[in-house]
Amino acid sequence: MDSQAKILGHRVELGEVEAAVRHASGIDGVVAIGWPVTSSGYGGIEVFIEGRTVEVDGLRRAVAARLPDYMVPRRWHFHSRLPRNANGKFDRYALPAILEDSQ
Repeated sequence: MDSQAKILGHRVELGEVEAAVRHASGIDGVVAIGWPVTSSGYGGIEVFIEGRTVEVDGLRRAVAARLPDYMVPRRWHFHSRLPRNANGKFDRYALPAILEDSQ
């Protein structure tokens, strides 16, 4: 999974989305992924936040003030702990499986 994703025809740096969510939430454990997979990239952005739950409407407004509409996550997922890889970093490859299981 690349750190860039094509969202609705736009190249998006997912790290920029994560930084905006971190800034707005005050939470370090943030991972953004493109989802769902489409023939031309992804249909939108979903964000996973580790730790406490944050009021989504206020968070969405704060992020929308910093990013264009196509970069604002469409869904927000709060988990007490996000999956980690063998190096202790967030396992971005495991997150789509969580979304598939929730459908």
